[in-house]
Amino acid sequence: MNQAEEYQREMGNLLARFTEFKVKYNTKIKILSEKESFFSEAEKIMKSIDVRMQKEESGLYRLVR
Repeated sequence: MNQAEEYQREMGNLLARFTEFKVKYNTKIKILSEKESFFSEAEKIMKSIDVRMQKEESGLYRLVR
């Protein structure tokens, strides 16, 4: 698997996880009824996005420069 394919695969997984999270907590009532899991899952999603952005900055964008 080349680097581009790896990035696409990882992004697809992250997008699927984020979409699932968004649908699960897309209303105030849903968030309030599951506050603890909302905050826990939000933290995991944000960390995953941060890791992805750092990986792009340090790896992918260097290839384009």
